[in-house]
Amino acid sequence: MSEDYYGFAEQPFTLTPDPRFFFRSGSHEKAIDELQRGIERREGFMLLTGDIGTGKTTLSRTLLEQLGRKTFTALVLNPFVTEEELLRAVLQDFGVVSREEVRRGALVGSTKQGLVDVLNQFLLSLAEVKASAVLVIDEAQNLPPATLEQIRVLTNLETDRQKLLQIVIVGQLNLVSILGAADMRQLNQRISRRCMLEPLDRDDTEAYISHRLRLARGSVSVDFTSRALDAVQRLSGGVPRVINLLCDRTLEIGQTTRATKIAPALVRQAAQRLALETPRRRRSDRRLARLKRLAVRLGTAAAITAAILAGAAQVTRYYDVPLWPNEPARLTAGAPAAPAAAPQPAAPASQPETATAATYSILVGSFPTRPAAVEAGDRLQELGYAVQEIVQTEGREEYRVLVGRYDDIAIARQHAEQLQLDPDFRGATIVTER
Repeated sequence: MSEDYYGFAEQPFTLTPDPRFFFRSGSHEKAIDELQRGIERREGFMLLTGDIGTGKTTLSRTLLEQLGRKTFTALVLNPFVTEEELLRAVLQDFGVVSREEVRRGALVGSTKQGLVDVLNQFLLSLAEVKASAVLVIDEAQNLPPATLEQIRVLTNLETDRQKLLQIVIVGQLNLVSILGAADMRQLNQRISRRCMLEPLDRDDTEAYISHRLRLARGSVSVDFTSRALDAVQRLSGGVPRVINLLCDRTLEIGQTTRATKIAPALVRQAAQRLALETPRRRRSDRRLARLKRLAVRLGTAAAITAAILAGAAQVTRYYDVPLWPNEPARLTAGAPAAPAAAPQPAAPASQPETATAATYSILVGSFPTRPAAVEAGDRLQELGYAVQEIVQTEGREEYRVLVGRYDDIAIARQHAEQLQLDPDFRGATIVTER
């Protein structure tokens, strides 16, 4: 293992949201300071957004750790909850009920209003001793509309002088547009502070890598050359999660060559193994993302025509968006190659479109809106998985995302387990097709 070879006390580039490794870039420091100030002022409702992998969860955990001892905290990580499930999770995190009591069925029979009343009484008891409570809800872009409305109701818990509960909702960039919808107007107007995390620039990327190496440093020294840092910045786009993946794989390769000075060739080799896209490919994908949005309005054929007129040299993949709103969107062209360490879960190109025997796919998850499902599909493609389809559940406002098509259930299970390691796709399960 590279940790043993380089003498690290722990993994320097782990993907877990460990607050000890929190790095204060310009946007990260501004965001955490803004949120702390809003909490201290009892402002009630705040918003933190950022692109995938920019460190929102790590910042959230760091924020909660830095609050004083008289501040009770609750962190909701699963957005796919009903209003009642949200309230029970909050009461459990605040310590109003224990985990064991929840297992025995405490509060199961309580109505939504009853749960709100219990929470209100708890918050009033805190106010009497000059204590406070903070609730952080992660991945909020996936919250069902009814649960978002329940959060709005919680912002009304207050005395004549102060808000009883400070709420921070955290989500990807599309959360801003979700909150900007007409039916979210009442909730959107309550947001007192809006913070957004940006990718790291070149200087911050260098400082970020040094910061993590320093915290994990053991007995043997390892350094990235300036040109290697340039390569990391270029290939990662300054996204901390991608920097971690790239640097971890680079050190793994460096161990095999017994390198203590990391050169750009090692970084490029790591990027190839991770199937990271070049900046030119990312620009092409951004153009294709715009075309997908255009396809929703004009239909796929018109979107492809628009791409040709716009000068797109090649269209490598696109979403086949139907004209009728209740039909599924289907990815119809090739997905990117998977990393060497995680073989491409897509079916071989020679496999027929319609299988007569049972085949298997991975149901990655269900999402409350089509844009959320499409965004998850884009994320899966970045990881090297071929999205089979995005389909609306019959009779429900819910969109399922499936990847791959397998004849061998053992391989399907292996890839499902790989997906479950990613916090975004822990609920991945195998489904059977015929």
